[in-house]
Amino acid sequence: MGLFDWLKKSAADSSGPRPVQGSFDPGEAGIQIQYKNFRGQAVTFTGDRRAAYTRKEHLVIRVVPTGRRISLKRSSIQNLGEVESQITPSSQPSPDERRVLNYHLRRGSSSELFQKIRQKYPDYTE
Repeated sequence: MGLFDWLKKSAADSSGPRPVQGSFDPGEAGIQIQYKNFRGQAVTFTGDRRAAYTRKEHLVIRVVPTGRRISLKRSSIQNLGEVESQITPSSQPSPDERRVLNYHLRRGSSSELFQKIRQKYPDYTE
């Protein structure tokens, strides 16, 4: 089997979407987002509003079932008013604060600055 045969086979094997797996559950902090994708299809996402934030023209949120962060275009969110009312405006640390948080969270260590920032963002996860 040559290189081109392998490419044809891998292209044929990847037909359709991959199955989605995970056990992420936002619990009571869950929020439903009605979204119209680029194909014009209506899609509903369930995400965690505690870890959601806006960045320019997008909403970044962790979604069920994988817990991965996705970015949704704000102009394509059908229930944008409802979603924005449930998201706190400054729920994300600055890049410098994020660097300190990630450093200590990964190592299990602590510092005075880390404790101060952690009080500001108690729900922050990497």
